[in-house]
Amino acid sequence: MGSIRTVRVLMIIFVALHALMAFGAIGVFVRMAPAIEQIIARNLRTQEDCELMLRNLIEAENGTEQHSAEQSFMGALRSARENITEPGEPEALAAISEHMRAAFDGDRDAKSQLLAAISSLSRLNRNAMRNADAQARRLGVGGAWGMVFMAALLFALAMMIVRSISRQVTLPLEELHSVMEMRRSGDTQRRCSLAGTSQDVRLVFDEVNRLLDVEQRAMDSYSRRLGKT
Repeated sequence: MGSIRTVRVLMIIFVALHALMAFGAIGVFVRMAPAIEQIIARNLRTQEDCELMLRNLIEAENGTEQHSAEQSFMGALRSARENITEPGEPEALAAISEHMRAAFDGDRDAKSQLLAAISSLSRLNRNAMRNADAQARRLGVGGAWGMVFMAALLFALAMMIVRSISRQVTLPLEELHSVMEMRRSGDTQRRCSLAGTSQDVRLVFDEVNRLLDVEQRAMDSYSRRLGKT
């Protein structure tokens, strides 16, 4: 029947959209979290390398064994070179390599240049982490608004389903019940109204009205026979 098929199609669409919204939300956050986590982890590694290089400089200046401090500094620098993630890092790393030796030998200008290069490298990675955080926020807001849109769409579809069920199922049943009640109370002229009904409901109402007409004609015929006797 067409009306039942229409309701069924609307219900299938409703369930499909609901599933799409759920899986879409899961997909956004599943894809977003690892990417942001990887960006932050790699930038954090370079930040730690910068902190280690600064600590090695302080240790060398305070009289700690210079060779050990230089070796640790070189290890941190090598780690940073293997973890380039941002534009501008190669230049900062090149400046660190250029001024490192002279800085450990006590050259004040070289040390100033070295500190500036390490600070630049650290700043690049801090900014990258801030950008990753901002991107996560944007994705979160976008995902939230997407869910709001999908929820509004589902609400509108649910209202359509309710209206369709009311028009094609509930109201016809109420009309049929009203006709039967009027019939039991003695109103033999009441019939199911066909106005605004679907083709399927109209077929049912036509059949009910036909049966009522047949019953009414039989009763009228019986009454006439009784009147003649």
